[in-house]
Amino acid sequence: MKKFKSLHELNSYLASQISSSLMNVGEETKKTMQDRIDKDVYESYTPTIDKRTGKLKNDIEISLSHNTVSISPTRSENEKYIPRIIETGEGYDWINSRIYKTKQKRPFVQNTKEEIVDKKLHIKTLKSSLKQKKIIVE
Repeated sequence: MKKFKSLHELNSYLASQISSSLMNVGEETKKTMQDRIDKDVYESYTPTIDKRTGKLKNDIEISLSHNTVSISPTRSENEKYIPRIIETGEGYDWINSRIYKTKQKRPFVQNTKEEIVDKKLHIKTLKSSLKQKKIIVE
């Protein structure tokens, strides 16, 4: 069992372990968003004008700041933030396409948030990661 000489040493150790575990939460959250992109975006619509590149699924950034992990889809093209267009159905510029006419919303970001909260994935992943580091959280 690890021993500490001071509360400061303990606090530093816990902070580093939690930070590392939060990155694991970020990775799992990213996987959840990638699954939602498959379900909500790719499976719900077949492009008729553009060619699907798969970049939306790959352009997801994980960041850690002040014991908070966040993920953000970062895909942009021609100065347009693609996730917002897909999420809201507003901003397509292929005038003759079905998706432009229907303004189809594919809310993969919102659905990712809901799935994570509903299944408590963030909590389960954090606890599991800490447990692997021999820090048991009930």
